[in-house]
Amino acid sequence: MSDEREAWVTVRVSPGSNRDAVMAAMFNAGVQGIEEVGDALVTHVSGQPFANDVLCAVISASPDARVETMPLPNVDWSERWKLGIHVQSLGALSVAPPWLSADLDPARTIVIEPAMAFGTGEHATTRGVIRLLQRVIRPGDRVADLGTGSAVLAIAAAKLGARHVAAIEIDPDAIGNAEENVAVAFRPVRITSDYLSDRLIDGLVKPGYFRKNHVLVARSASYPQEQDTRTKSPVFGNGLFKIEARI
Repeated sequence: MSDEREAWVTVRVSPGSNRDAVMAAMFNAGVQGIEEVGDALVTHVSGQPFANDVLCAVISASPDARVETMPLPNVDWSERWKLGIHVQSLGALSVAPPWLSADLDPARTIVIEPAMAFGTGEHATTRGVIRLLQRVIRPGDRVADLGTGSAVLAIAAAKLGARHVAAIEIDPDAIGNAEENVAVAFRPVRITSDYLSDRLIDGLVKPGYFRKNHVLVARSASYPQEQDTRTKSPVFGNGLFKIEARI
């Protein structure tokens, strides 16, 4: 039995003088979608017989149309997507997926398994905060990472010498990914699952909680701004990273 993935065929149509009629004919022939690439109409169908049916329908609708068919390359997308993930060298630390981490220094590498959680190092905000943490974290610091995602920032803080890191997340998919990433980290990080409730947030930012050598990292937390009763500064904002200065 032949591999069904090899049976897919690309059909490229130059529609000629009756573009609308050609598109209608392609859909009537069973095509599920059409991509407009310049003047051409491109689709993919399962098997050469299907492609031949589309060809006949197109020529019937517009005799001056031209149709090209070619086998669609057999690509294993479950592996091909990995080519889009790279090692991110960020000063004293690097972020890498497991399959690119073998030759890197474990003490300086944050290994992140790309999954449903945000924080693979591919986004500029993650890279920027990791660079900024290197200017903020000192040995012995106590760090709270709210909305930890993949735990990339929590692990970064631990590798930079933080004594205690609380990584807080409410998304079950993200929690699982964070725990997996923490398990391969060299320094222990405790994952806490909780809702970002008033009680939790107020407990983290209330006067006296953050003293010297305490750092707060807040990311993508859906919470009203200006909750810090001492400074009225916007600690939490949708889609924003915030690193509070030492207090």
